[in-house]
Amino acid sequence: MVSLYGVQFGLAPEGGTEPAVTWQQPLAQGRFPNTEWKPGTIVADWAHLVLPGDLEPIVYRLEVRAVDTASEVGEPVVVGTITIEG
Repeated sequence: MVSLYGVQFGLAPEGGTEPAVTWQQPLAQGRFPNTEWKPGTIVADWAHLVLPGDLEPIVYRLEVRAVDTASEVGEPVVVGTITIEG
């Protein structure tokens, strides 16, 4: 049976290991689940991440990882940094 995947985003402090904030959502906003993908399919996706107002004003890494309904899959991939100013 094929697992249904989602995507998890995290903001982790530079130099830290644990995300300060995480968000999770189904891939392709749930409109096109990976169980329907064919080899070679390209799927565009987007996410709207609302930052909490009490984040410490420092530099964070924006991380992305694939997740399934049972457990996390693989290591997070760093896609950029975000600087929170106070």
